[in-house]
Amino acid sequence: TRNVGWRPLRNVWLWGLDEFEGGILAEQKEAFEEFFEWLFLPAMYYVQNRCRVPTPVTDMEMIASILRLLTCLLRVPEGAEFNWDTRKVCECSFLKALVWSVGAVIDGESRVHFDKYVKALCTGASGEHEAHPDFLNKNRAYDQEQWGARGCMLMPDNYVGPHEVTLFDWGFDPVKCVWYPWISND
Repeated sequence: TRNVGWRPLRNVWLWGLDEFEGGILAEQKEAFEEFFEWLFLPAMYYVQNRCRVPTPVTDMEMIASILRLLTCLLRVPEGAEFNWDTRKVCECSFLKALVWSVGAVIDGESRVHFDKYVKALCTGASGEHEAHPDFLNKNRAYDQEQWGARGCMLMPDNYVGPHEVTLFDWGFDPVKCVWYPWISND
């Protein structure tokens, strides 16, 4: 599997979107493909090269994990009525799945650094992050012009009350299309 890489597994998952939940996400295949190229590849590289991973995890395990989590996050609850931008929900669900699959394999101290890198990717500021030039040198096919200045449609806030929080501190509700803090200050 090491020689094959993670993209074939992603492609099989993308092909399955035609039948997933009655085909409501079939039009989002290209968007998901972009999310993987834009966010998954640099996040996976960052974890493998800049973070402490207590138990070794392969590329295939990371892609399998994000695909399983995405499948769960994108399931339509029975009886739910959606009044949302499908692409925005897909992007936010992808970000949540990225954090809780690729980011879940690292230790607590590394999560703070991972959070900053993913936020830089999501705000179009990846070129300003110290780790990004190393990623670009090792991944010459990554199109920095296409992905570098891109930003997420909907990001959670950096602060909840007086405390700075990480992406690990947020949940995403796809029915309401909103980010919410895991822990309420109430």
